[in-house]
Amino acid sequence: MAAFYRQFGWPEAPSSVPEHVVFQCTNGVVLGLFSETVYERQFGHAASEFRGFTLTIHCDDAQAVVRAHEEIAEFDDLGELDEQPQQSGWGCGFSFRDPEGNVWDVALKYGSEFDDRGGFLYP
Repeated sequence: MAAFYRQFGWPEAPSSVPEHVVFQCTNGVVLGLFSETVYERQFGHAASEFRGFTLTIHCDDAQAVVRAHEEIAEFDDLGELDEQPQQSGWGCGFSFRDPEGNVWDVALKYGSEFDDRGGFLYP
């Protein structure tokens, strides 16, 4: 999974180890990847179906969504990428699955903005 997420170009924390890889983004978002064996004893094996949640990367305009779609389409081990971004009354975006089956959205939410650090502010 770490190899997949490195394709985004997010900064990796120098303290990362194979069992716990951390991406520390400049806007304060942290993505921590733990080896599944850390949680297997308590929660069982990872599910292969939809887990009832998505992770979202928000963009500041529709062009950024389109560029992200083009870049992510080139990723290794990508699963179920929407053919193209979809427009709707709330904004635009697309979905894909990572190698473990987690569903991600990349979206523009109309009326949203980003603070001076790049943190997303939901309207």
